Amino acid sequence: MSKSQFGGVQEAVTMKVGTSVRGKGLSEVPDDTAQAEELGYDFISTSETKHNPFLAAALASEHS
Repeated sequence: MSKSQFGGVQEAVTMKVGTSVRGKGLSEVPDDTAQAEELGYDFISTSETKHNPFLAAALASEHS
């Protein structure tokens, strides 16, 4: 813990770092997921621009 600039005590905060699989084909999601995990990312995200995001999320969960 450290003191804040206002004199109170501030708790330590851990930052999470993630990456995205957006804009890629569904066939690339398993490899991208495994690579993100190997590189130490805390999470991956996806968007609903090309495909249903739940399909990519299901593929990612099978390969992590």
